[in-house]
Amino acid sequence: MKKLIIIAKEMRIKHYIKNLLVFLPIIFSHNLFDGMLFIKSALMFLSFCFASSAVYIFNDIADLKSDAANPLKKKRPIAAGQITVASGRILCLLSLLACLGLSFSLPLECLLCVAVYIVINILYSVKIKNIPIADVSCIAAGFILRVLAGSFATGIRASDWLILVIMSLSFFMGFGKRKAEIDKEEARTVMRFYTKEFLNGCMYAMMSVSIVFYSLWAIDDKTIALLNSDKMIYTTFLVTLGLFRYMHITENSENGDPTEIIYTDKPLLLIITVFAVSVLALIYIF
Repeated sequence: MKKLIIIAKEMRIKHYIKNLLVFLPIIFSHNLFDGMLFIKSALMFLSFCFASSAVYIFNDIADLKSDAANPLKKKRPIAAGQITVASGRILCLLSLLACLGLSFSLPLECLLCVAVYIVINILYSVKIKNIPIADVSCIAAGFILRVLAGSFATGIRASDWLILVIMSLSFFMGFGKRKAEIDKEEARTVMRFYTKEFLNGCMYAMMSVSIVFYSLWAIDDKTIALLNSDKMIYTTFLVTLGLFRYMHITENSENGDPTEIIYTDKPLLLIITVFAVSVLALIYIF
C-alpha cells in the first residue's frame, strides 16, 4: 500500500482535476448524460491523466539534481530516492503507452492534441521553463488543448468565447503561480526575469479579460439558445469572486499553485462548488 501511495504521489494524481476540462464541451451542450459521449470524454480524460503523469515523471527525472537541493521539491519520490530513476523511466513509459493507447480509440485529432501536449511539456522541461512569458504560455496551451481534445472526442464544437475564457484564465493562474514564487530563495531560474509589479499587471489584465470573455459568452445569443436560458450571466458574479479570491491568495501567500489552492483554500473551494452547482442547475434543471 505504501508503494502505491508513493507511485500515486509521483504520478501527481491530485493534479488530474485539471483534466476535467475535457468534459466542458458535453457539459455546455446539454450532453453530459449522453452515455456514449460521456464515455468518449472519460477516455479522453484518462488519456490526459496518463499524459500529464508521464510529463511530470519525465520532468522529475530531468530535474533530479536541482530538485534534490530544493527544500520543497526534494520531497518528491524520485528526488527523495523513494523511486529509482530506472523505475521512474519505466513508470513514465507505461504512462505514455496507456495515454497513447486510450487516444487511439478516439478520433485522430485527439491523438494529435495529446501528442502536442506531450511535446510542448517536454520542450518546457528541457528549455522553455527558463524563458519568461513562454513558460506561462506553455501552461496555458496545455489547458486549451484539453478543451479542444474534449471537443474532438465528442464531435461537439467548443464555443470560441469558452476557448478565450480558458486561455485568459490559464494565463491568469500561471502568472499567479510565478508571483507566489518570486521571493522564494529556491525560486526557479526564470524568476530573475520577472518582477512582482510586472506579474501583478499581467494578472490584472488577464483577470479583466477573463471576466469580459465569460460575460460575453454568457450573453451570446448562441449560448442562450443552446442552454435555453438567459440566466447564465448571473454566474459572472461567482467567476469574479473566485478570481478576486485567487488574486488575494497569491498576494498574501507563498502558495500560488492553482491545484494546491483549490484543495486547501476553503473559501475558494466553496465558490467553485457553488459555481459548478449553479451552472449545472441552470443547464439541466431550470
